[in-house]
Amino acid sequence: MIKPGATVILHKAKIDMFKGSMRLAVDKWGRVEVTKDANFVVKEQNNLSLVEYELVVESIINCLNISSDPATFIQGAFPEILEKTKEDFFSNTIIILRECADIIHERIKDIPCITYPQKPEGSMFVMLNLSLLEDIDDDDVEFYMKLSKEESVIVLTGVAVGMKNWPRVTFAIDPPSLEDGLGRIKAFYQRHMLRRNKDFISDQFNAC
Repeated sequence: MIKPGATVILHKAKIDMFKGSMRLAVDKWGRVEVTKDANFVVKEQNNLSLVEYELVVESIINCLNISSDPATFIQGAFPEILEKTKEDFFSNTIIILRECADIIHERIKDIPCITYPQKPEGSMFVMLNLSLLEDIDDDDVEFYMKLSKEESVIVLTGVAVGMKNWPRVTFAIDPPSLEDGLGRIKAFYQRHMLRRNKDFISDQFNAC
């Protein structure tokens, strides 16, 4: 499908780094779709994949090894960035965060292995409590490792913030990606739920 002159749509594509340069990637979660010819001209002279970012990445990593706080030049740019950012940007951001808070509040109800204290009202993440998993022995680090390997979903372990078995999930992303991630967590639970829960569900199905 990828031929010179063709116009395609890349669903769930991403940019990753390959040998110091940016690369457009479509993994197993993505899709390539051929569409009608585009009505614009591609600027071939602006080929970002030819730019080597090794020094940039190395500099960022070195900075983070010293401190996780924003670098001085970034902090210096904040006032001007805030001043020149239109108000509708902040309004739209709040609307999206509110929508995502509603999504995570409703979807978590369908995932019995995780619970959380209350619906978020001012934060951009929730702390989840783990339970009812058959082959994960009271350890959110093991939950993190298996979830990332099996479903490509990354959460922050509770151990990292001093709260064992309370992994942290951010919802500061676009709603479709959040829906997708929560769906994968639910699929993960269905594979790893306790045997007694599987038997209960099976009994309920047979009764119907």
